[in-house]
Parts: sequence; C-alpha cells; structure tokens
Amino acid sequence: MRVTLNSAISTYLLNLNELRSNQERAQQELTTGLKVTSPTDDPRLINEIKRLKSTIGRNEEYSKNLYNALTDTEVIEDTLANFADTLNQARNIMYDAANPTHGDKLSTLGENIRLVLEDMVKIANSEYDGRYTFSGTLTTRSSIQPTGVETNQLPFELVEDPDAVGDYNANGLSIRYKGNFEARNVTTSSTTNERVNTIPSDAFGTGATEVFEQLIDAYNLVTYNADGSVRSQTDNLTDTETETLHGLISDVSGSMDTVNSEIGRLGGVVVRMSTLVEQVNFENTKLRELLSLREDADVVESAMDLKKSETALNAALQTGASVIPQSLLDFIR
Repeated sequence: MRVTLNSAISTYLLNLNELRSNQERAQQELTTGLKVTSPTDDPRLINEIKRLKSTIGRNEEYSKNLYNALTDTEVIEDTLANFADTLNQARNIMYDAANPTHGDKLSTLGENIRLVLEDMVKIANSEYDGRYTFSGTLTTRSSIQPTGVETNQLPFELVEDPDAVGDYNANGLSIRYKGNFEARNVTTSSTTNERVNTIPSDAFGTGATEVFEQLIDAYNLVTYNADGSVRSQTDNLTDTETETLHGLISDVSGSMDTVNSEIGRLGGVVVRMSTLVEQVNFENTKLRELLSLREDADVVESAMDLKKSETALNAALQTGASVIPQSLLDFIR
C-alpha cells in the first residue's frame, strides 16, 4: 500500500512541477518578450540567436564604415565640381585677356585671375569632418609641417619664392603642396577595396600643382611685362604673348578634363558604395526578421499558455487535495 501511494504521490508531484514550470515559462515570455533567456531553455536556439546577433552586429559596423566612406566620397565629388566651376571662371577671364579689344583691361583681368586662383587654393584646402579633403593621408594640421618660405599647415599654399623670380614673375609667385599621394581605401568585400579619396595629382595634375601653375603663369603674363613692370593701359599683349596665353588656355582646358575625369570616377564610386550600403541594410533587415522569429515571444500565445497553465495547475491542486490523504487517520482505516 505504501509503495502504491508513494508512486502516486511522486507522479502527481512530477506533473505538478511540470505545470508550474509551464506557468513560469509563460509568465517569463510575457515579462521579457523573449522565448528563451538562458542556454538551459533551449541550447540550440540560444546558439542560433547568438550567431544571428553577431552577424547583424558585424553588418551594422560594416554598413557604418561604408556609409562614412560614401559620405566622404560625395563631399569630395561636390568639392571637385566646385573647383571645376571656379577653374572655368579663370579660363573665361583668360579668354577675355586674349581678346585684342581688352588690351586696356589687362591689369584688371590679371587681378581677377589672381583672385580666382586664390579661391581655387581655398577649395583645394577644404576640410570635412576635421580632415583635409585633398592631402592624401596627411589629413590633419598636425600632420603637415611648413618648410622654407611656407607659412601655414594647409595642404596648398601660394608663396612668394625668391628662387621663382624671373621673366613675367617679378614676385616669385608659386604654389606649394605639402600633403602626400597615398590612397585611403575602404574594404568592400573579403577580397576587394575601394579607393574613396582623390589622389591630388589625379585631379590637379603633375605634383598636384600643375593646374595652379598654369594660372600663375596666366596671371603673370597678363599682369606684368617681361621686365617685371605692371602693365599699363597701353601695354597690350604682343603676338608672341597672345600665342603663349592661348597655349595656357589650352593647358587649362586639359586640366579641366582631368578634373572632370576624376569627378566621373568618384561618381562611379558613389554608385557602387550606395549599392553596397543598400545591400547590407537589406540583408540586416532580413536577419532581424529571422532573429525576431527565433527570439521574440508571441504575446497572445504566451498569454493563452499562461491562462491554460494556471487553470491546469489549479485543477491539479484541487484534485490532489481530494485524492491524497491529509492525515495519519487515513492510514489506519
């Protein structure tokens, strides 16, 4: 009799514990909104959730890096487009200076070329997010140190260099570039990188100074006579000087093609990077949906399970109270 009773009680207690466990699980799902909260709940599912979260985290970091690189590239593209427009202004002024009817305006046109040249240097010294746009990998002030006649820590600087004094350059005006020609790359896949900066020589010509030197030559030619004196209203360009100016105009046109070619390359980078960002974000959206299916509890279902487990538990307790003996008298009947 004792064995039979003990067996019944053990079975009853096991069932009771299972009902309580179900109730606690349903209550936990409602409280946390999660199907599992510890490895003991479902080791296989926990490992799958961890893998999904790890992949999502890597993708988020990858997407952030891609987006930052994309933004940098778009800024460089826009800045170069501004540079190209300003260079075109300089070329138009040079056309005016080559026009024989503007001989009495050469000094003014020369000053206009100088002003546009200074604007172009400012554009070349542009910064974004605390970094120089066109200086290779030397992107901060502390990474650039002036030497000789240089006076600042900007990538490009117009200086008056005594060693550059000569015909049509009485002040020795010249341009200095202090950055480097290194690429800044971003990883786009396990096997490929994408260059997201402009190497200055790719946009501004040989030594990153060619286009500026062309405008310096044009400025000096239009502003000064061969002996270094400033042109007066009667000092027209000679035929040889006019021919030289036309040659400089042709050189500037070539430089514009170089700048526009680099703008086109950057445009291609922007398209590819935008596509990558969209792909990574789309993949993460799908992974989050899968993670939600694996991790998130169905609130309605959990509420129904909780109600069912409460009902079953109460019924079990009532049944147990009526079936299991409550005192020693039951054993001596």
